[in-house]
Amino acid sequence: MVDFVRRGSWWRRASGRTVPLGVFAGYVDHLETAPLAQVHDVVEALTGETGAGPVIGVDDAHLLDRQSALVVHQIVRRGLATVVLTVRTGEQAPDAITALWKDAALPRLELQPLSRDETTVLLETVLDAQVESATAERLWSTTRGNPLYLKQLLDDELAADRFVRRSGLWVWDTPLTVSPTLAELLENAMGRQPASVVGVLDVLAVADPLELDVLRDLADADAINAAETRGLITVDASVAPVIVRLAHPMFGEVRRRRIATLQLRRLRGLVVNSLGRCGGLGARQRVRRAVLARESDLEPDPTELCIAAIEALRSFDADLAERLAAAAVDAGGGRSALQVRAEALVNSGRGGDGAAVYADLAATAESSPERVVYSLAGAASAALELYIDTADEMMASVRETAGRIGFAQAYDSIATFVHATAGRCADAVAAASLASGAPPGRLAAFEALRAIGEVIAYGDLGRIDAVESAAATGYAVTAEHYSVANVHFLIGLRRLQANRYGGRLDTARAIADRHNADATGVPAVHVWASVMRGISRLADGDLAAARRSLCDALAFSPAMVNRNVGSLGHAVLTTTLAIGGDHAAAAQVWTARPAGVQPSEILLWETDLVLAQAWLSAAAGSVAEARKSVLDGAARESARGRPAREAMLLQTAAQFGDSSVADRLTELAEIVEGPRVHTAAAHAEALRDCDGEGLQRAAAGYEEFGDRIASADAAAQAAVLHTRHGRRGAAMSASATATRLASATGADTPALRAKATPVPLTDRQREVITLAATGLTNRDIAERLVMSVRTVEGHLFRASRRTGINTRAGLIALVGGARAYPPPTSGAPR
Repeated sequence: MVDFVRRGSWWRRASGRTVPLGVFAGYVDHLETAPLAQVHDVVEALTGETGAGPVIGVDDAHLLDRQSALVVHQIVRRGLATVVLTVRTGEQAPDAITALWKDAALPRLELQPLSRDETTVLLETVLDAQVESATAERLWSTTRGNPLYLKQLLDDELAADRFVRRSGLWVWDTPLTVSPTLAELLENAMGRQPASVVGVLDVLAVADPLELDVLRDLADADAINAAETRGLITVDASVAPVIVRLAHPMFGEVRRRRIATLQLRRLRGLVVNSLGRCGGLGARQRVRRAVLARESDLEPDPTELCIAAIEALRSFDADLAERLAAAAVDAGGGRSALQVRAEALVNSGRGGDGAAVYADLAATAESSPERVVYSLAGAASAALELYIDTADEMMASVRETAGRIGFAQAYDSIATFVHATAGRCADAVAAASLASGAPPGRLAAFEALRAIGEVIAYGDLGRIDAVESAAATGYAVTAEHYSVANVHFLIGLRRLQANRYGGRLDTARAIADRHNADATGVPAVHVWASVMRGISRLADGDLAAARRSLCDALAFSPAMVNRNVGSLGHAVLTTTLAIGGDHAAAAQVWTARPAGVQPSEILLWETDLVLAQAWLSAAAGSVAEARKSVLDGAARESARGRPAREAMLLQTAAQFGDSSVADRLTELAEIVEGPRVHTAAAHAEALRDCDGEGLQRAAAGYEEFGDRIASADAAAQAAVLHTRHGRRGAAMSASATATRLASATGADTPALRAKATPVPLTDRQREVITLAATGLTNRDIAERLVMSVRTVEGHLFRASRRTGINTRAGLIALVGGARAYPPPTSGAPR
């Protein structure tokens, strides 16, 4: 194919090598003219016109016939036009074309496949929106950066509505479907091959990659060599054993389309048997062999399926483990297969289903120890899914028996976890002290659940050093015991939250990054890891990164974003958007949070839910409502005995300008570890004492441990206070700090907006005017702020006196400037 770009106009012609000057047929006037004369006429027709020289683009120049190639050669050699041409790798081009770069008439650039990052940039440019990170990685790994395959695949998936937008990101989480057009492109790249080479490709199509010894057991050695020589497979001899792969991963998809279903099942069975013949099987091979066996013509082996399910759990792929375990149950694996399936269900976030399987196992147990173990495992499973009532009932049913048969230590380990998830921190710590030391034998896995219970309880109590010690124990146990492998991520999340509450934000960031690396390639845990990364970036004040990570998590299909992580993710994303001043987007996320939330779930994530409600109110201009939200939440945490959460909420109240929290924060500074509570106490004290310099010191303290949002708010409050007292230099210094941090983080908070308004309004006057900007009447404002209409009118009157502005519109313009305050929505908390 040849494309012409000539003075801004495109002309498209197609030719084959069999038609002389076929692509230039429109420029040939006399067919009977001698060939060289025809070449001369075409060159003149293309370049002989007056004006700017043409630009000629030749795509697939290897398809040109000899005379057309000579035309291009003459144009380049005589410098009559700017020529850009492409030749597909591995294709033989006419001599006149190859001479152009051999003689250095044209520079030659070997185009490589797109990298991961280049693929993402191209996708987001074409789609004009961000692409979810796992989707970008999958598209790159599927196409290996080939732009032609990438374009066709993207066009196909968009047309079929399988490439969709969720949470503002493009997502592709459905199985790959190769369209006829894409299959044709791939088959053209593969070319026509002898049956023996096709046989090699078919074996790899069902098991790619494959050890060379296994492939030699199933295919002719000469055919394997021929496939490698023709660029259809690659052989990696840098690893042991030597591995063979298809040259492109989608070659397998094309071949599977061409193989009959029964033949595919037979091929899988042959590979399964060959894997068994050709040496010992590692963990990866066991899983792959079991997956192939499930879809082959062989009789299923429940023992092999169970072993593979356990190996999948070790790799954090709980969804695959559950499918393999279910197959083992169907194949007659009995109680051992049911137990593995229950463990897989729990690790995949389906603790309620896992608890039900454990309850059935307990009900049919043949001994008291067995009944106790399954009941305790079921209680832990229910607690993981936050069904606390169910967990408490299962614990109560075996309490006496556990003590009588010597299983008290195991009982107290699970009790630690159940109490912690229910918010009973003191009870959790007491149970943990009774369960010190690892339970024996198989029950050693219960130690991980005790450890996560301690991480939760000590984190809520503000004892961060104890959190780190318990987390170290939990990580060690989850690395050894497959049944609690994914508890690894829950430990990380609760450890991250403890360090966030305490103000050890460097540690929180490191935790999130560690678990983000652990989750590579496993969608279900990728969701958790993305939420963790979003929380850590919000704590740092990196709102753009927090928004991207949280949208990544929530963009996955609802089947992957379970109610538990969905509730937390929506709350933190709401807070992120609201702190950035985007009330409309924040309200939309808030209303989209999962329905059917359990009371215990609200308890576990309540701090984040309260913060989301408060910042959403603040973004709508109702600062008094925001203060009330965090103060009410702090009072509840105080009553529950969770001081670290209480301190976090009281700090937020100080950011909203509430100085009444100073004394309580000072008390909490004696209880909660970490720099946050001490800085928050100093912040509130400076507010109470109208101490602008104290506020600046608090701002410096926040920034030192990494909370740039709180630092910006304290600096903005200092600037307002200095301005009111006529300290111009101090006001400019504090304002510069607030402006720098606001610019770095993207924050747009009430304190920053107050700093930007150069008039001496009181906080209440500013709030009344801000609510008026949403379109509320004085009566509406009075209802929201719980005051009389006359009081609202009084605030507006005094604001007019202070500013000299006599109209409602003028006051709104003064406070809001160009900012468009959104009206309250049904999603905003009341």
